[in-house]
Amino acid sequence: MHLTKEQLLAFLGEAKKHSECHWLLFALCYLHGLRISEALDLTAANIRDGFITVKRLKGSLKTTQALIEHEHELLNEKPALERMCSKLKPTDRIFKFGSGKGEWRRTQSWRLMKRYGSLAGIPDHLLHPHILKHTCGMAAIPRGIEYTQRYLGHRSLASTGAYIRKTDEEACAAIQKFL
Repeated sequence: MHLTKEQLLAFLGEAKKHSECHWLLFALCYLHGLRISEALDLTAANIRDGFITVKRLKGSLKTTQALIEHEHELLNEKPALERMCSKLKPTDRIFKFGSGKGEWRRTQSWRLMKRYGSLAGIPDHLLHPHILKHTCGMAAIPRGIEYTQRYLGHRSLASTGAYIRKTDEEACAAIQKFL
């Protein structure tokens, strides 16, 4: 499961209406295929010279990716992220909402995802932060499984294979029109 481009933009638009910080958190998760915990743990030191370096969790590989400058304002992370980081010490977390560690911050991000997603009219079953990583994976997979694997930091190609799986409905629609 993943968001459509229209759903993604509607969601990011609602987040940005309410908070640039919240928008940027969720945009980073999508644009770099981050888990919410990976994004919440980012410090200003992770952003350098137009790149983001992330030590991925769950045994995934460390990745270094260019920050994205995009013509669509909701996908144009670079200026906002660099501006935000310029005000921080290298060890400061970029996303500071909440004073708790770990679970509380993840719980807060779930609440925000539900809030902005609901305002954007997205079905409830799609409103969890990990859907942004899946949406990135689905957007990346047509470019090649090996590129998607590296971009998402997967050690195993089997992890990336989740993005090429099809439902019975999709398989029937694709095959039956040629029978």
